[in-house]
Order: sequence, then C-alpha cells, then structure tokens
Amino acid sequence: MLENSKNINCWRSINQQAKDKIVNIVGNNIDILRFDYKTDCDENIKEYRFEQCCFLENFTMSVDSSIKADFVFHDCSFKAFRCESNYVEDKEYSGVISLSETKHQGELKFEGSFKNRVHIDSANVSESCSINFSGNIDKDRCDLYNDIVIFRTNASIFLHRCDIWGLLIEDSESIEKLEIKDVSIKNKLSIINIDKCSLLRISNLDFEEGSKVLFENLLLHRFVFTKISQDVKYMQFNSVWVEESFLCEKVEFKNTYFNDFNIESAKKFISKTSFIDAHLNDVNWGDVSSVSANEATFRQLKFVNDSQGSHLIANQFYAMEMRKYQEEFEGNFSESLVLWLNKITSNFGQSYARPLILILVVGIIRSFTICGHENDWLYRICESLNPLFEGVARPLNSIAPSLLPISRFLGEGSEGREFIDLLFFIVFSILIWHLVVALKRHTKR
Repeated sequence: MLENSKNINCWRSINQQAKDKIVNIVGNNIDILRFDYKTDCDENIKEYRFEQCCFLENFTMSVDSSIKADFVFHDCSFKAFRCESNYVEDKEYSGVISLSETKHQGELKFEGSFKNRVHIDSANVSESCSINFSGNIDKDRCDLYNDIVIFRTNASIFLHRCDIWGLLIEDSESIEKLEIKDVSIKNKLSIINIDKCSLLRISNLDFEEGSKVLFENLLLHRFVFTKISQDVKYMQFNSVWVEESFLCEKVEFKNTYFNDFNIESAKKFISKTSFIDAHLNDVNWGDVSSVSANEATFRQLKFVNDSQGSHLIANQFYAMEMRKYQEEFEGNFSESLVLWLNKITSNFGQSYARPLILILVVGIIRSFTICGHENDWLYRICESLNPLFEGVARPLNSIAPSLLPISRFLGEGSEGREFIDLLFFIVFSILIWHLVVALKRHTKR
C-alpha cells in the first residue's frame, strides 16, 4: 500500500505494490491518463483496488483478454472515465469493472465487448454528464456487454448499438433520461424502483426468445416505447405511472402483463401495436376518448379486454372504434346516416343521459302535437292549406294501423293523428333501446 496523499504518475509503480496478486491503493492522487493492456499489463495481478483516490486527468482504460484482473474503484473521484475493450472475438476483457460511491465531473463511457460484469453503485455524476454504453458505428462489429448493473445512481443513462445479456437499473431517486436504442437483450432486462424519470425512451429493441423483462415501481413523465420485437418468456409492467405522455408505436406485447399501469393523466399515442396475448390486468386508461389511435387498435383493445372479462372498458374502446370508423367511412348516405344517428343518440352506447333527455324532449313535443290537434292550431294558422293537409293526412292515417307491431300502441285517443303518433312511437322505441343498451354497458353484460 502506498502512502496517503502521494502522487502516482507511473503504472509500473502501481504494479509493484501487488501483494497476493492484489493491488490496493488508498487515498492517492493518480496522475495517469491511461491504462493500456499493451504496455501496462501485469498478468500476475488479479485485482486492482482503488479507494479514496483522485484521478487528476481524464482517465481511459484499454483492456483485452490478456488482462484477467478486476478493477474496483470505491469512493474515488474522476474528471471523466472511459473504458474500452478489444472488439476481436474471443479476445474480450473478462474481468469485472466496479465503481461504487465514485464522483465524476465528466461522463462515464464504456465501449467494446465485456464478458463479465460492469457494476456501478451510488455514482455521483455531474448534472451535465451521463453514463454511456455505446457500440461502434461499424455494423460489422458487435459490442457485447454480458452483465450491466446500475444501482442508486442519479444520472442520465444511454445504451446504444450493442448486445446485452443482462441489464439491471435499480433504486434511483431521479434520472433525467434513460435511453435504450438499437439494442438486443439476450436474457433479462429489469428497470426497478425509479422515483422519478423525466424520459424513458426505448426504441428499436430486440428481445430474444425466452428473455425476461420487468418494469416495476416507476414514476415517468414521458414514456416512449417504439419498434419493439420480442418473443419473451414474460414482460411485466408493475406499478408504472406515466404522467405527461405515453407513445407506443410498432410494439408486440406478447406474454405481457400490465399490473397497475397508470396512464390516466398522460397524453396517449398508440400506433401499429399488437396487444394480442397481452394481459391487461390493471390498466388505468383515464379518459379513453383522449387515446390517439386508429380503428384497428381500438378494435384490438376492445377484443382483448372483452376476452379477459373487462367488458366496461371494452365498451369504451368499442365506442372509439365506431367513432374512428365513422370518420374514415366512405360508404353510401344511408349507412353514414345510421352511424351519425348512433353517435348523436347515445355516442355508440356510451351515454345513457342522451337518450333519456331525448325521450323527455320527444315526449314534450308529442304533448304539444296532441294539444295542437285538439285545438286545431295547424288548421287555424294555415286555413288556405287545409284541403292539402286533409288530402295527405287521411291516407297516411288509414295506413298507420296496419304497420305492425308499433301500430298496436295506437288507441282511440290517436284518432285523426294515427300516422303522427306512429312516428312518435317509433322514435320512442329507438330511444328506449339506446337507453337500455347504454345502461347495460355501464353496468354489466
């Protein structure tokens, strides 16, 4: 062990401190820019352990399979930290990189292929910096991270263009951005216990067959989930709250379980997404009419909820499906009229107040017609047209009693206005049917 407060500017002097194949450096200033496997490697050393050390310059580690040692940094401070591993297949670094309670003025960046764990715990990263796991732009090279574990670290995290066997991000109070893009998950992805995350963006992500995915206890302002292909063993959303916006596009939710997934107050955009084989156990959609999606998506959500016994929410998606169908409909006038009347009368069975109010309004209008007929209002107002009214009313009134089954409601009180009463009874029947359907859809079916 070197004496405290000593400046170390040569990697050879660090290697010379090895005891039992372990180097333990405590409380020193490290004035070294780089560790390079080509010049600084000592194959006899199995662990480098730095505690309470200050790395005075931006520090870069260049490693490959020739290095068997683990690198452990505890309570150390860095300007910037970068670790790059050899890209050559079967020559990747197989040790462990561990940073715990470290302080960083610049970003942490990992690049290359790592056969063992990258472990970050309670790292203190300045506000403008981030933790970055990025692959090379050259598509012929495949960056592989066997196991990435990040605990209790309040920093933006980016993972780009790489394959990851297992990824765990857990117990952070606040993360500005968490972005996973152009990544393949081989075995497991877990994001757990994030008290606050301004943006979680996951795009162009491939989950391989049999992998496991868990999102649990997350409070997200914005959640962007796009271009996800998967054949997972399971994907679970447990206690996930999205407050501002939820964008879901080109996602397959096979074997996916939604348990306490709350997007009530968020703006919701869903496009080209499959919910078949998803289990919508507990999703708080909020106002379903605020969901932005196409007719096919609403139809699928209606079907999935109906098949799982969530009939009430399925009915709301049915109404949205019909509304979209009406907006995109290009058929004839009569079919368009039927759709329009259904929307006006009960919003496709979603409003029981509308038909109830219309029943009262129609009842009042019929009362006026009865009063007008008994007092001959129409004949008094337009006396010159009385022969025309008589010529039209007489044949219509004679036809009305033969129009079963509604005509059976016509009684002696309808004499002289049989056809008008028949029209009112037809309207009443339609409105009562809409009222019954709407009440049923708001209770149980």
